[in-house]
Amino acid sequence: MVHYPLDYIVTLAFLAVLGDANTWQEIHDFCNDNQRWLSKYLPIKEYGIPSHDTFNRVFDSIKTEQLQCMIVNIVINNINCLKKKLGIKPSKDEMKLLSIDGKHEKSSGRKNIVKRGIGVANMQTLHVYDSSNQICLASEPINAKTNEIPIAQNILMTMDLSNTLCSFDALHTQTKTVEIIRNNNGHYIGAIKANHQTIYNVVVQSFPEELLEKMSDSRATKKPIYIYKEEDSHSQFNMREFFMVKAPKNEQTIEWSGIKTFIMCPKINVKKSLKEEMTLEEIREGISSGTRYFISDLDDLNLISEAIRRHWGIEEFHWQLDTTFEQDDNRTMKHNALNNLNLLKDLTLHLCQLMKTVDKYASIRRLRKRYAWNFEENLKQLLMLFDTDAIIQAINSCN
Repeated sequence: MVHYPLDYIVTLAFLAVLGDANTWQEIHDFCNDNQRWLSKYLPIKEYGIPSHDTFNRVFDSIKTEQLQCMIVNIVINNINCLKKKLGIKPSKDEMKLLSIDGKHEKSSGRKNIVKRGIGVANMQTLHVYDSSNQICLASEPINAKTNEIPIAQNILMTMDLSNTLCSFDALHTQTKTVEIIRNNNGHYIGAIKANHQTIYNVVVQSFPEELLEKMSDSRATKKPIYIYKEEDSHSQFNMREFFMVKAPKNEQTIEWSGIKTFIMCPKINVKKSLKEEMTLEEIREGISSGTRYFISDLDDLNLISEAIRRHWGIEEFHWQLDTTFEQDDNRTMKHNALNNLNLLKDLTLHLCQLMKTVDKYASIRRLRKRYAWNFEENLKQLLMLFDTDAIIQAINSCN
């Protein structure tokens, strides 16, 4: 029966999440244990510390769209201000990459609720992730009566996609989705799998073995049709090849708006010690992690290959939320409250990534631990990063 100002509760929750709290109980504990410090800046003596149930109820009452809009505006304004101070002018030809993917909150449902005799499904969330700026632009809960596809389409309809390349997995490779992207002045690259029965066969048959051999001998650099990339990954060595052919105009492709190219991407993982003993041809024949296929309305393989690789930024974003922020372990059943808590975690993740500009060897987990152990000092350092002159000086000192 206590009334709290809304900004008071949101501020407490944000500071707690930044200080390594992941659940409503941990948020309450953090605020309770840091009352003396918090009282310097917030009216703790007047209102006290809300219970974990109060945090849960209040966040369940907040409209997710409003909180999302506020967080995105804060982060994007900070990024734009920093770029301006650094003299980074957006190029007319610079392509922004948006990645679209969904995520399950594995502990947010219940198989059976004894009193009611019903089950509650896990919460699903659709994310639109800006890989260029490492920020989640949209986080939309998925109703049990629908799925990711219409949610993504509704979000894309509201966005200006000029100079933007949208990448997505096979689930979102839909004719309506690519039409919406094209109508909003954007470009697309979508994965194709066997569930796209007609066009999948056309794509696969466009890459016969003899053609691949000819393409791999290509040495074109301005408009390549073949690209080979290598990448170290701990004890393994990753090799990716990108083959691109022009999409034919026929019954199978005409329904895909603006389609220009098919892309084939074999990926090979091999131990470094084994790679030294084998030729590329031997590795290709003996070891493969699978081949993926894509369609696109672009014909620049350099840009396409970079987008395919960077699409995994949204997977890393999900991985960080699960491992560092323990999102999969949160058992909150009020899905609106859980989604709003996840928005604070999204913001915290971005701020920790911002901190890595001045401490590039620290992991996100380590940075959050440091906030928990020495919160006041590290918070001062973080707030300095909102002062663009301070972060420029920090970046220059690192160099």
